[in-house]
Parts: sequence; C-alpha cells; structure tokens
Amino acid sequence: MAFHQLVLVTIAITIRIYSCQVINRPPSMHQVFESSYYIQRDHSTPVKIDCKAHNGNIAYQWRKDNVAVRNSREVAVDSKLGTITFTRIQMSDYGTYQCFASNEYGTALSSPIEVKEARLGSFPVDHVFQDCTKFQHCLIQCRDRPVCEPASQCRVEWKKGLGTDNNVPVSDRVAVDGKGNLHILYVTDEDWDGQEYGCGLWNEVTKTFTKGSMTSLNIKESSQSLIEPIEVYAENTKAYLGHTAVLQCLFSGSPIPKIQWKTPELEVIDFSNSNKYELQDFGRKLVVKNLTSNDEGSYMCIADNKVQQQANLNVTSPPFINPQNKNPQMADTYVSGGKNAVFYCDTVSAQGEFPPSPPIWKKNGKDISASRVGVEFSVSSDMRELTVLETKKPTPTRAGSTGSYQCVSENSEGMILKDAFLAVLDPIRIITRPEKSYNIDRESLVSLAVDATTDPALSLQYRWRFRNANNQTTPISGTGGAYALSNGNRNITINAQGLKKQEFFQLIGRYYVEIYHQYDAEFVHVDIVTDILSNVTDPVPTVPQETPAQANLWFLGIIFGIIILIIVIILIICMLYRNACKSGTYPVDEKEVAAGHDPEKELADSGFHDLSRADENGHKFDNISLSDDFGKQIESDEDSMGEYGGDLDISKFNEDGSFIGIYADKLNNSKQSTV
Repeated sequence: MAFHQLVLVTIAITIRIYSCQVINRPPSMHQVFESSYYIQRDHSTPVKIDCKAHNGNIAYQWRKDNVAVRNSREVAVDSKLGTITFTRIQMSDYGTYQCFASNEYGTALSSPIEVKEARLGSFPVDHVFQDCTKFQHCLIQCRDRPVCEPASQCRVEWKKGLGTDNNVPVSDRVAVDGKGNLHILYVTDEDWDGQEYGCGLWNEVTKTFTKGSMTSLNIKESSQSLIEPIEVYAENTKAYLGHTAVLQCLFSGSPIPKIQWKTPELEVIDFSNSNKYELQDFGRKLVVKNLTSNDEGSYMCIADNKVQQQANLNVTSPPFINPQNKNPQMADTYVSGGKNAVFYCDTVSAQGEFPPSPPIWKKNGKDISASRVGVEFSVSSDMRELTVLETKKPTPTRAGSTGSYQCVSENSEGMILKDAFLAVLDPIRIITRPEKSYNIDRESLVSLAVDATTDPALSLQYRWRFRNANNQTTPISGTGGAYALSNGNRNITINAQGLKKQEFFQLIGRYYVEIYHQYDAEFVHVDIVTDILSNVTDPVPTVPQETPAQANLWFLGIIFGIIILIIVIILIICMLYRNACKSGTYPVDEKEVAAGHDPEKELADSGFHDLSRADENGHKFDNISLSDDFGKQIESDEDSMGEYGGDLDISKFNEDGSFIGIYADKLNNSKQSTV
C-alpha cells in the first residue's frame, strides 16, 4: 500500500510541476497614464500614481529625469506595488517621471509623464470705469488674468458686487468668450445696478477661486433701438484627434440675431438628427465630437443670413500608430529560438502636420547602440522596423534576445512610446519523420509517423493535408475511407487495398503534416507515388490459388484425361480405317487382275450365280455322317490342307496368305452332295 501511495504522490508531483511550466515572458506594461499630473503645493492629502505590469514577479522603479527616485519624506516608491506617492511635494519634485517594471527576463517602461504644479494666481487690485451705449455691444475685459493650471480645469465665472455669490448669468444677450471676456451683445438699463463687474476664476484641481478686474459701467442713451447684426468674436480652436472641439461665434445686434452653422464643405448643419454636432450657449457654440482629420477646416457662422464669420478648427495630435499599416505594430512576440523576430513602429502625425521623428529603438529601456546593429539587430532604412537576428534564449551566462523592446517618436504636439516584449521559445524539433517518398501499388498499406518536441510550456498539435496533381489541397481528419489517423494525429495509415482504380489514384500526391502550437509551426511532406499506369484497364480477376496437394491432384487428373482422350481418338481412327477397308476392293481382286485374270468374267462363266440355295425347292440336306473324313481331327496347320494332293505351289499365294492360284487336286474324291 505504501508503494502505491508513493507512486501516486510521485505522479501528482510530476503533473503539478508540468502544469506549472510557463513561458518565460518579460514584463508587459498595462497601466494607462495621463500625459500630465497636476499636484498642488501644500496639498493636504498624499497624491499617488500607480504603475502596473504583468508577467511574473515584478520589481518596480521610478525615475525622474532618468535618475532613480529615492524614498524621502516628500516622495515614496513602493518597488513591489509600483506606486509613487507624493506626501509633501517640493518645487524640485516637479518634472518628468517614468516607471520601469523588471523581472529576470526584461524591463518594460511607461511613457514619460509630467508632474506639474496645480495652481491659481491672483488678480492685481484694479478698478476701471467703462462706457456702454444702449442697444449696442459692450465688451468688459478680464484684465490681467492670472495663471491657472491645469487650464482645462479652470473656469471663468463673472460676478457682480462684493463677494462671490452674485453671478452674472449667461443669456441670449450676455456671453463669455474663450478668453474670459464678458460680452453684453446689446445693452439695456438693467445691465447696471451700481454693482461692479468682477472676473472670477475657479480651479477644479486646487478647489480655489479668485476674482479681480473690477469694472463699473456708464450706460449711455441711444435712440436707435434696431441694430443690424455685427460680428464681434470668433475663436480658432485646436483639439486632438478623437477628442471634442468647441467653436464659438458672437454677433451683436438688436434684436439678437439667430445663428446658422456650415461645415467646411459649406453644408448647412442639421442638428435635429446628428450625433456629430451639437449646439450650445444659445446657438453661439458649435460642439464637434469624436474628431477626425476630416473635421479640420473653417466653419461658417451666419447671423440672420446677413453677416458671417469663420471659426477655424485645427485637428492635431502627438504621433500615433499608422492605421493604414497592416503589420502588427509593437505587438508582444513569441518566436522559436534561432528564428528572427520583427517589431514594427510606423508612426504618423495628423493630416496636414509635419511628420514625426524617426523612431528611436530601445531594449529594456536602454538605447540600442549602433555597434549592435548588424550583429544582434538590423534596422530598416526608415527606422520603422527592428529585426532581432537569430534569437537566443537567455542562459546564466548570456542575456539572450528575450526582453522588452520600445520605440519612441515625437512631433510638435508630443511624443509616443510603445512597448512590447519578445519571448524566445524552445524550437519545434522533429524527432520522427517518414521517408520523403513511398511507391505504392493496389495492395499497399503505408503508415506514416511523425513526432516532435518543443518548449515544455506548450503542447504540440498535428494537422494533415493532401494535395493532388491538380494542386487542390484538402484537409484529412478523423478516420474512414483509405485514411486512418492515430496517436493524436501523429500517425496516418494509407490503405490502398481493395480500392477501385479511380479510388487508388486519388491517393497519389503530396501529404503534408503541420506540427504547430499557437506561436510557431513546422511542416513535413511525403510524396506517395506509383508505377501503375492510369490508362491500363483492370486485369481479369485471377482464380484463387489452391494448396499444393490440390494443385497436384488437378494436374494428374488433367494428364490422365488427356491420355484417355488420345487413346479414344486412336481407336476411333482404327475403326474408321477398318470399315473403309471392308467396303472397298479386296486385295485378291487386285492380284487377280494384275495376273491377267478377270475374276468377274470367270465367276459368270462358272454358272455359280445360277445355282439356287439347296433349301429353296424344299430340298433337305442329306443326313450325312460327320464321322467320315469330315470327322477326322486336324492336328496341325498342315493337316488343314491335307486334302489337296501333291505339293502346293506357294507362288499361288499372296504374302498375306490369300490364295491366288488353282487349288491342287484333292487326294481323295470326297463325296459330294448332289445339288
């Protein structure tokens, strides 16, 4: 039991170790920073700026003007959490800061950020008197306006009288321009009640307010109550791509004119159904949302179709990644060791702006020196592509190619820093591969096996494809037909047995196996060929082979049958020949004729044909005894001729024994029956 428990524990530990394998990634900066941070002097609460990166155990460092920030009573850096905290900021603490996030494989860094003072100055003590004419335009300036930072968080508020409670309300007759000046578009008696006008500034960051530029009015009478529209203010505006711009036009007149807006293409803007444009401040302000380069130009504002003026919009931006470039710009990259890795940094300016500076390339926050270009790196002529040559994994004695890479570019509106990491992996190594080519026939069964290794943190997958002679490629998946995949698609079996000719030739071509993981792939191809001609028809199916014993019996049977057949044929020929001989002329006749005799004539002369049968007239054969000479036993062949006397003339016989001469006289006159 203890042994089994030990085995289980060992397996569990092995699985645990394997599951903890991760790719050795450098840090990746995920914190989004503002371009500027405003902190007030003598702030009552600490101000904290966060820096966050991912991948492994990160150590953080903050630098001011490229010098590491040391902890003090005024500024503290948390190297584990990545925060920098300003407790009591001093003038020397304002400047350019940057966050560096490091692990054992590289260093990522943030874009530079500006830490500036949030402040609101004060107006000088100043009181003036200003004349204004009834029914006409009156401008009250916000004089000696103090510094207010950040400007985007400062708001002008005009007040009347002492204190800050009595606001001057904005109306169809009263407006404030982009510089903070107060416009009374046509003056009435109610515009002066004896209380001074004061220009006030509110800072949203510092939560402070100041007021100054005190002005008293002297309203003059006028008999002309109808005043034609007059353009009194138009402001040019600059805004960044993707942001919102506000254009303003002011017209005086009595009564107050209605304002119409036109685009740079001189098209009247319809606000009833528009997500792009919006009217504010009684039609005096045009809001343009989600700015693009196409929004840049001169917008026309027209008062009562009589008077018009222009408000110019400049759409600009710091450098940004070129959206027209389809290459992945500064993307985190995984590459197998020995291969090149490429980073792209194609930056552009807004339309109509000067192009940005060529990118400056860095590795782990440090400039890539010219001495390393051509050895470890190559850079394109326009500096927009950095190639890491023949990447190497880090070792205890070598930094390798793994690390964080940065590109920096700037123009008149600002700068851009893009950061991406490079992780070098163990390459895909093929340890088992089939032959390059196999020649098959219609009885072949071919098994192709492929296997490979790679980075321990990754799993390999295998995918087979087939390309035929027409360059048509199809995937091979599952099992069925002539293919069978096994062992996690590492093996494929091609079975040509039992296929029709057309099906067989569909197996001929090139087989590809893609060995891949999510970051890399290797390919192996195998050619399956055949010597069988495609234009030859299928042969007639052959008779199945019998066992040797059966084959011998069949062979003997066939031989025996042939012999019997030959014998029968010979017998038939002999019988036919014999019958032919019987039905023809005997050889005796031929001999008689040859000797000068005429057998037929002699037969006729003998009267033999005239003799009738002995029994024709009712005659009976005589009863004779067979005990006479006829009963004498013939003891030899010579005795058979004994009745013929004298010596026989052998010349009267043919060679075959047939008689051709005259019989010799009988020795004894035998009794003859009377016919």
